[in-house]
This record gives sequence, structure tokens and C-alpha cells, in this order.
Amino acid sequence: MTATLVAHGLAGGYGHRILFEGIDLTVGPGDVLGIVGANGAG
Repeated sequence: MTATLVAHGLAGGYGHRILFEGIDLTVGPGDVLGIVGANGAG
């Protein structure tokens, strides 16, 4: 099975703190991605 994830205008945050906004993302078959933050952030 092959699939592609496409998202436009993503935003994320915690409480009143905006971490990112306006992100366009395309993830294709075999792609690997990760979100990395400060040590202990989650």
C-alpha cells in the first residue's frame, strides 16, 4: 500500500504559546520525520 499525507496551514502550541504556524507538509511513502525539542520537553 502506498499513501501520501499532505497538510496545509498546520499550527501547534501549548496553552497561549504558539510553537509553529503556517506549516505546509508533505510526507510520502518511506519518509521519516520527527519533532525534536529541548531535553525533557516531552
